[in-house]
Amino acid sequence: MALSFTPHLRGLVTALFLAALIIMEPMLTTGIKLYKDTSFPVFNKVMGRNITCDAHIPGEYPGPTWTCADMRVDGLRVAYGYHPRVSVSGFCTDTGGRENLGAICRGLLWANQITKTFWAASVSEATCATTEQKRAIVIEEDRDFYWKDFKSGRGWMITIHCTTKPDEK
Repeated sequence: MALSFTPHLRGLVTALFLAALIIMEPMLTTGIKLYKDTSFPVFNKVMGRNITCDAHIPGEYPGPTWTCADMRVDGLRVAYGYHPRVSVSGFCTDTGGRENLGAICRGLLWANQITKTFWAASVSEATCATTEQKRAIVIEEDRDFYWKDFKSGRGWMITIHCTTKPDEK
């Protein structure tokens, strides 16, 4: 007995199959190895401040990756936003998009004796909600990085991922 689909259902099944192929195609044709990420420890000391991280929903990345979910600096959220010319809504621009994610990741990796070469930082979860609390931000001055308390306002990061170069011993 052959399966019979209505034209609508047949179109939906075809679309889902094609979408799956499009999503999987790079991995199928290039053989890219994906790495499951690891949580940073709950307590970390970075640039003289206490960083806390919670458990996260695991993902896969193109290189070994460590994740810090619900990140806080001495209890403060980490300011995050957009450059004013990039923001569509005009919200979430008080940092000017100048967060130094690389410095945060390098600090977290170093604090945990992870010596692989830093490759990329990404934020998978952030918000443009308003907070009345101060936030923290990383500032660069004379090629040195440090945490600075930042005004209350719109935008903070929740989850940051720190990826190192793949296949490095």
